[in-house]
Amino acid sequence: MLLDIAKMHIPTGTSIKYLVQRIEVVGYRNIRGLFVDIWAYSNSVIPFVGQCSYDFWGPAQFSPYSSSHGGETPELAFHDSMSGITNFDRPEYPNEVVFFVEYNKQHKMVLYDGNGENIAEAEVGRRRSEYLKDHPIK
Repeated sequence: MLLDIAKMHIPTGTSIKYLVQRIEVVGYRNIRGLFVDIWAYSNSVIPFVGQCSYDFWGPAQFSPYSSSHGGETPELAFHDSMSGITNFDRPEYPNEVVFFVEYNKQHKMVLYDGNGENIAEAEVGRRRSEYLKDHPIK
């Protein structure tokens, strides 16, 4: 059952953000807990926004990236959110040089490689440098 936002009488100038759907993406590399949450806002021009549980940090990127533009439908919001990963990942990248980033309660990065292993940020730098020596990004 969906809420009828028009009947909720929220104060002027405020908005209600609510979770429409949570989608688990299973089998992408070896990362666990890859979710996309689809959010809706009561008074937004863009009806749906997708939010991925991880930012993506591939060899060609200076820093982790995520996409959270909106869409007219939940499907478009999902695809946009996943594009933060799929636009930058390449099949030829080994799992050891692609990283999935989440943030803890202190807003510090928690990093996982494509094998799902938790690794330190210094190790990310070492792996990226080593890979880029032999595989320069064009």
